[in-house]
Amino acid sequence: MSDSSDDLANDAETLLSRPVRVSSIPKKGQHVIIKLSDAEKRAITAYYSLKEIKAFEAKILLEKVNSTKVHMTGALKADVVQSCVRSFAPVPARVDEAIDITLVPGEAPSRSHRPINEEAVLVLGLEHDMPDLYDQDTIDVGVLTLEHFCLGLQPYPQAEGADFRTLHQIANDKEPSPFAGLAALRDKLKPE
Repeated sequence: MSDSSDDLANDAETLLSRPVRVSSIPKKGQHVIIKLSDAEKRAITAYYSLKEIKAFEAKILLEKVNSTKVHMTGALKADVVQSCVRSFAPVPARVDEAIDITLVPGEAPSRSHRPINEEAVLVLGLEHDMPDLYDQDTIDVGVLTLEHFCLGLQPYPQAEGADFRTLHQIANDKEPSPFAGLAALRDKLKPE
């Protein structure tokens, strides 16, 4: 049985794959521009439950830090239409993500490996970002770009004017019935 994070990685690889061989990156760096085909738009739209992807473009620069370490920088801009979480109305959204990743060779650990020795865990501060790993001299720029796209989507898109009150709040907001007015009048007129 495969791990759910492995399934996500495999899905991302089939949705948007742009492999680049590390050994082929020139000293001056390599520019990669990612635009989606119609088939990729349809697949990504369905996978992320979007209504539409109107535009998607990533401009990436891959630069070798040394013979194996690669720095990936760039920007992703996309215009999408999401569904309001309450009314399901279309919600236009802009994804505008900066990309800044350091990549080193290695195999990503899976959960099937031995348990973590808690004494051996290294905790790094926020100023020290762990590098991402690539395998077999290949970096899939498409998969990494798609990760940033996913992070840039609104998790709970809200249509303008959508009613976000709970059912309990809506029930308590009812107009008082005419009989409630009569009951209040009865209580006032009641002899004490």
